[in-house]
Order: sequence, then C-alpha cells, then structure tokens
Amino acid sequence: LDWWPSGFVACDITPGDPITRTLTRNDGSAAVESLLRHDDGDHMFQLAVLQGLPAGIGSYTCRYELRETPDGCRLDWSPRAIVRGDAWPTLGAMVDRGWERVSAGLGAVFSTVDPVGER
Repeated sequence: LDWWPSGFVACDITPGDPITRTLTRNDGSAAVESLLRHDDGDHMFQLAVLQGLPAGIGSYTCRYELRETPDGCRLDWSPRAIVRGDAWPTLGAMVDRGWERVSAGLGAVFSTVDPVGER
C-alpha cells in the first residue's frame, strides 16, 4: 500500500475468476483491478484497471514479466491504454509515477535493484 504516491489506505482482494483487487485511496476513491493472466512458470501476470482511471483514459491494461539476464533479472512492464488525445499527459504521469513506485518498492525488497532503473 505504501508503494504508491499519496498512498492507498486499503487493499481488498475478491477471489474468483477473475480475481479482483480494490485499492482505496486516501480521498475515498478506489481503483479496481482484475487479474487477466498469471503464469508462475513464466514469472508473468497481466491485469486490467476496471474502475478508477483518470478522466480521458478509457481502458488500461499492463503486463509484468521477470526475465533472466546474465547479471540477474529484468522487469519488463508493458502498459497499454485507450486514451483521449488531451489525456496523454495524464497517462504519461501515471506511467512515470507507477514506474518510480514499482522501482522503489523492488529496491526496498532487493537491495541489488537499481532504484531508478531503466525504462
């Protein structure tokens, strides 16, 4: 919960097919995500944000994959969105903020991870 700027105050998981996660923000608004795919063997998961996107962003999915490298591993993050033309700066800020928080969170867990990372 503390990985995201301004923070989420609650995280509720709803089991089922698909699994959903509701993240409640400090202001009471929520983001609802759905797990689309998950593969432990390929170290991959894909999710969609179903609710709580900023204005102008009609759809957002992303895929996270850990890939082995000669020096350890690399996180590949592939966001996809349907965006109204004037909302591109909003999406850019959302992706940049997300990358910073994921990198910082991983850096706190794995001290060998570069906290800034390569995008």
